[in-house]
Amino acid sequence: GKIGFAFANTPEPIVFLGELDSKTGLLYNVLNIQIPKGGNGVNGLEFSPDASKVYISHWYNKQTANLFQYDFETG
Repeated sequence: GKIGFAFANTPEPIVFLGELDSKTGLLYNVLNIQIPKGGNGVNGLEFSPDASKVYISHWYNKQTANLFQYDFETG
């Protein structure tokens, strides 16, 4: 399965994504996605039903987009 964390209280909003081996508990294919500055940082994330995409919301950001999509298949 996939796992993700959104860090809001950092100078640069960061989203950490990875795949979790349910048997060993080890992470692999780890990604750090940088979101544009502005607002109060990232608010959360949600995976698509087939886990091929993740959607990231950017809290109170009026300078750039408020919703980002990352596609694991295309990067």
